[in-house]
Amino acid sequence: MAARKVSEILAVLPPAGGPASKTQARIVWEQFRRHKIALFGLLVLAVMYLMAAFAGFIAPYGINEYRRTPVSAFMPPTTVHWIDPETGRLTRPFVYEFVSDRDPVTRQRVFVENVEGPRYPIQFLVRRPSQPYKILGTFTSDLRLFGVEDPARLFLWGTNNLGKDVFSRVLYGGQISLTIGVLAVWVSLTLGMVFGVIAGFYGGLVDDFIMRLVEVLDAIPGLFLLIVLATLLKDPRNPLAQAFGLSMTSGQTLPL
Repeated sequence: MAARKVSEILAVLPPAGGPASKTQARIVWEQFRRHKIALFGLLVLAVMYLMAAFAGFIAPYGINEYRRTPVSAFMPPTTVHWIDPETGRLTRPFVYEFVSDRDPVTRQRVFVENVEGPRYPIQFLVRRPSQPYKILGTFTSDLRLFGVEDPARLFLWGTNNLGKDVFSRVLYGGQISLTIGVLAVWVSLTLGMVFGVIAGFYGGLVDDFIMRLVEVLDAIPGLFLLIVLATLLKDPRNPLAQAFGLSMTSGQTLPL
């Protein structure tokens, strides 16, 4: 009888020298890469995290940088010109300086390009010692990906009510949003593993208590957890904020 069971087991086993069985990670990856939309989403997420990690390098201005004169509040996105108006040929991208004016009908402030003035070419890998930043909260640098010389300004997405660059503030704000998302996942994973091990080891009343506690926590919307994390990380003196090299302010929490 025992010999028969052994023979049945050997019959279902793969032959020696055959293809090795796939690991669970390999099976998951093979199934994941078949979905083109999922791969595209992964690419978008990776780009967003890279842009947030190197926000100081990509952003042309600091998060709270603005100038009092000339007025730049609610300035529209800066037009980047690629065609030389004199020759009609493709040229190095440049911008004009914006000047403030009044609409003759509504009497509201409007911004127009000073096309009669000088052109300001967009420069790459420019140094701005007056606005240093930290990469990943560790390395200090003042190198920016692009920028223009003063008095011209380059606002890709315009400015807010204080004249601060919206594009730069969105990049800096992305550091906070994405960091909170990652922390929320890791906190949930860690707590789940700890409580799961305790419940499985002791069982009985301990298991029942943990299960009821999990049900109560599951009934609380995740938004409250994100609000708590945002409040904790807002204070740069908080050890959790210092551990991640983050010095966050209310302006970063609300980037716009």
